[in-house]
Amino acid sequence: MNSLDILEAVGEADDGYIASAHVRVRQYVILWAGMAAAFVLLCVAVPIVFALAFRADAEPPTAQPDIYTVYVFSDGTLSTETLEGSEISIDEVVQYWREKNGVAESVKIEVSRVDPDGETGNDAEARYIISVTGDIGSERLLLDSLRMTVAEYYSVETDLCEIRLK
Repeated sequence: MNSLDILEAVGEADDGYIASAHVRVRQYVILWAGMAAAFVLLCVAVPIVFALAFRADAEPPTAQPDIYTVYVFSDGTLSTETLEGSEISIDEVVQYWREKNGVAESVKIEVSRVDPDGETGNDAEARYIISVTGDIGSERLLLDSLRMTVAEYYSVETDLCEIRLK
């Protein structure tokens, strides 16, 4: 006597119940086999990815120098110069602008950031105040070249940079 004979003898079980019992076993086998295959794939793929990513002979990425545009006013026209380097501060850019435009060292130039509502993280609404102390002259294009240089450094519209003469 086998298990089917016992089930029929006890209550003449429906054939659908017996057929579904065999199907569940197959579903569990397929599920476990799929999980085992995924685990094996991970065990093989992860070391390969790490070996390729952290090779000893791999060249480190080279840092590209930053390129800053400085606007120069000479002979009644505006032109551009480039300043290259990495991690150049706004003070260095202003000093380069000063040298290219022939502005005396006695003229003090300070750039400060003004954030709306005191929030420093919102770059889109930040404004920049360029304070100029000393005789820089009254040439509007010279002052515009300074404003455009600062705007270019911070990657903002020139309307967000304001020059204040003291």
